[in-house]
Amino acid sequence: MPIFRPMMNEDVILQSMALHYVGNKSHEEPLLLAHDLVSLEDEVLKKVLLSYFLDHFDGPEWYNFSFTNGQLMHNAIYAASSAIFDEPGALLTHSLDIARHLYSNSAHPNIKSGELLVAYLKNVQVDDELTDCLGIFKLEQKRPF
Repeated sequence: MPIFRPMMNEDVILQSMALHYVGNKSHEEPLLLAHDLVSLEDEVLKKVLLSYFLDHFDGPEWYNFSFTNGQLMHNAIYAASSAIFDEPGALLTHSLDIARHLYSNSAHPNIKSGELLVAYLKNVQVDDELTDCLGIFKLEQKRPF
């Protein structure tokens, strides 16, 4: 099993990123979907985002996709993630699927609303190999950078 050790170095590239707002369905909060990807032309912004995405991993954390009948393609997040890896240029389209899935499953009253970031990263180190990664982050608390 590979060990995920992301390294903040100049090799890591934040290729693209989508930003959506996912409210709590049970509180009748909205789902606000982006129409465009976030502009990543500002190098300072990219550095701050990469630091946010990668610096907080102290060790490997494994999340396995599953589905009750064993058919992984029926798992909505797995299907959207796989589609992004197959065609990274379609990140926005498939991030919409991720946001809609999260919203439809955010009906518990204790689930907080927040921004959903879906980021495609290139050249992230996993073991001794550089690979592409998909980061799915939900920000529920506002903290200044």
